[in-house]
Amino acid sequence: MPNIAGRLAIMAPVSHAIADAMHFGPQSNGSAGLVLAAYMGFSQVSYMFLTGATGNIFGWNLLPGSARGAFGWGSWALAALPAGLCMLAVLWGALQLLFPLNAREPAWISPQTPDTQLEVLGPLTRQEWISLAVLGAALVGWVGKPLHGVAEAWVTLGAFLVFLMTGVLDRQGLRTSIDWGFLPFFGVVSSLAVMVPHLEVDRWVISSLEPVLSRVSSGPLPFLVAALLLTYAVRVFLNKFPAIILMSLGLSAWAQGMGIHPGILLLVILMAVDCWFFPYQDTNYQIAYYGTHEKAFSHAHGRRLMVAKFLASLLAVALSVPAWRLLGWIR
Repeated sequence: MPNIAGRLAIMAPVSHAIADAMHFGPQSNGSAGLVLAAYMGFSQVSYMFLTGATGNIFGWNLLPGSARGAFGWGSWALAALPAGLCMLAVLWGALQLLFPLNAREPAWISPQTPDTQLEVLGPLTRQEWISLAVLGAALVGWVGKPLHGVAEAWVTLGAFLVFLMTGVLDRQGLRTSIDWGFLPFFGVVSSLAVMVPHLEVDRWVISSLEPVLSRVSSGPLPFLVAALLLTYAVRVFLNKFPAIILMSLGLSAWAQGMGIHPGILLLVILMAVDCWFFPYQDTNYQIAYYGTHEKAFSHAHGRRLMVAKFLASLLAVALSVPAWRLLGWIR
């Protein structure tokens, strides 16, 4: 499910229900840690896979054609692995440190509770088995692109057709469950990779940022750290998708001139783009907060963890640069 909002709309209430079943009080450390762990896992590390978030696919379509062809699903996952593992480790440690359990939070759950929930759910239906099989086959198709040469878009289209033919997605679902207005918007954004160089917008952005970028062009690490910090700064004023467009198209040519693959620059941008220091900045955070009726955690809880995520992203970039050199993404 590449839509972060959809994932959190499902998992935030589920994680809060687990916190209730474990007898954690409202906005307690146990409740905050559990629900914020779900929030972090389903949003803040979504850059690890090409299909992990809609913004990833947006950014990938903005890459130059040659760069996009070499940076498919498998290459993306391999390149993102060092940063993703580092960030997961730091965030796990931050959750333990920032939200320790106390004696008033027993953290126990009745053995009957999972059994009761499984009985309510019942066995997997035919449609659910088909969905699991098709999604598994699509994943194999994405990872195996270097072997069979079929582009990710055609694999996805094939999965979509199977859903239609098997009735998993019926006519009513096709009309109402798909955001058709989003598709023209996606097409327009995807065309920016061709339009922006033609209109020389990228040159204008580079010339505007040249006083800053010229000071961090001594090597890949200072440049990528500067790109990360600029993305955090831009997100105070812009929504996620405009920030991805501006930063990707504005810095791509500069990165290539320094021997950095545009896909690596995109990963760094995506590390920072799903962030917030003010609640209005991130719709996904608001879904996690209000989807639990403001009972799971407070803004103070979330802000502390976001500071930890900011520090984790800096460390992830620093530790990933040697790996990216080894993999040939930085020359």
